[in-house]
Amino acid sequence: MTQTQDTLWAVGFSGKAGKQKEKLPQSIRDRLATLVKELILEGPVQREWLNYDKLKGEKGEYHHCHLHGGHPWLFGR
Repeated sequence: MTQTQDTLWAVGFSGKAGKQKEKLPQSIRDRLATLVKELILEGPVQREWLNYDKLKGEKGEYHHCHLHGGHPWLFGR
């Protein structure tokens, strides 16, 4: 799959995740907002983010990121 620079990626949250993100501490919500912006602009592979990686053994392209203290956020393709 090839993406051009002007292609934007869709980023969404399930209903449950959307409710949970509102309960996060502000510092974590800020990190999440930054990650979402980068996902929209650059796609699901975010090598510059610490603790961001593709999940091994999963069908499809699923990625996760620990924004704080070992709590993972899952991303699908």
